[in-house]
Amino acid sequence: SLKSSAAIVRYAQEYFRPVSARIPGIMRWGLNVDPSSIAARVAAPFISHQIRSMAERFIVGSNPQNSLKSLRAIRAAGFAFTVDLLGEAALG
Repeated sequence: SLKSSAAIVRYAQEYFRPVSARIPGIMRWGLNVDPSSIAARVAAPFISHQIRSMAERFIVGSNPQNSLKSLRAIRAAGFAFTVDLLGEAALG
């Protein structure tokens, strides 16, 4: 829902700076740029990609039908898992 590079960088700085020592390369660099700089425009797509990739490990779909492909792939890889259905709206 973040619309600008500055907003993405500010969000990442707010939430991930306290654990920045454990964050790899390009994302850690993005935590140290000025949100209004050209560097933020370079960092923001990388930060967005990393956050989206992490979220996709925990949120496999927006409804049961489109979750099945991901769940079948996880099971085929030999992993056991539980599924929680989220029914509430997430607003931020």
